[in-house]
Amino acid sequence: MYIYRHTNNINLTIILIPCSNTIPWAGFFLYKQRGENVKKSVAIIVDGQFLLHRLKDALGLSKYPDATVIKKFLYNLIIEEEEIYRIFFYQGEPSKQKSTKPISKEEIEFKDSETAIFFSNLLNDLAKQELIAVRVGETQFRGWKL
Repeated sequence: MYIYRHTNNINLTIILIPCSNTIPWAGFFLYKQRGENVKKSVAIIVDGQFLLHRLKDALGLSKYPDATVIKKFLYNLIIEEEEIYRIFFYQGEPSKQKSTKPISKEEIEFKDSETAIFFSNLLNDLAKQELIAVRVGETQFRGWKL
């Protein structure tokens, strides 16, 4: 995962993390220094699904990381002169729709899947963490591709 930091002459620092192929710089941090000997407040904006995939690959995990691993990773982005204002974690809510499998014609209810249960629990665990604000979007099933 590539992280880019840039500070210009007016003490404005921007940290960029590429978060998707469609929007290369969708995730970023932006903050200003408030004065001498004052820690910089940092707001972190996270594309949750992208981060989960990258952490899983980078750590060589067979399953997605839990809330503790995610929190530790995000807190480690902050350097000594900084303090976390808030972490905004954006993630699509697991689908609650029903569908029919195209070949077996078996009914499937996505909300009962192991993955949906894991992600629901993960979002609940992250929402309970101090300084983490979870923002949940809607997920729409758009059919099968064979």
